[in-house]
Amino acid sequence: MRITNVASGAVVYARTHNHSYMGIGSNRRVSTLFDVPSTIGTGASTLVVVTNGIASQATSVTIQASK
Repeated sequence: MRITNVASGAVVYARTHNHSYMGIGSNRRVSTLFDVPSTIGTGASTLVVVTNGIASQATSVTIQASK
C-alpha cells in the first residue's frame, strides 16, 4: 500500500499481510490487511495498492491520529 499525503506530498508504504487470495487474473473479491506506519502524517491522503510495480486507481482517505 502506498499512502500519499495530499498537503505535504509525503509518501509512506504500509506492509500488507493476511491476504485472502494470492492468484492473478481473477474476478474474485479479495482482501488484505495492512499496518499503517506510526510516522505517517495526518490529513487528506490517497491510497493505492501496488503490485509488481503496477498501481491501482487511487482512493481518497483521511488519516487521523490514534487516541
